[in-house]
Amino acid sequence: MNLFINTSDVKNFIKHGFEYKKSNDNKYNRLEYMIYCDGFDYMILIAEWTRGEKTALLKIEKEICEGISYMTLELPNVIYDLINKGLLKKG
Repeated sequence: MNLFINTSDVKNFIKHGFEYKKSNDNKYNRLEYMIYCDGFDYMILIAEWTRGEKTALLKIEKEICEGISYMTLELPNVIYDLINKGLLKKG
């Protein structure tokens, strides 16, 4: 399942704890949300897009420890909150 954001909703994502960054030339945009798990592990939610794009793919990156051959990914509650508020679209 892919999750997409509407790039016009940046202010709403900032209200939900996302950090917003623009490149120096204003061509690239990025939303980032970091979640710490167990004190050492972390998960990052990232959306990147160029100027003019209406949607952007939300990537979920999780730190993987050495020696783990499989991993169960538990989606953070913020994902469900954003879907329920219409800020994320499944695709």
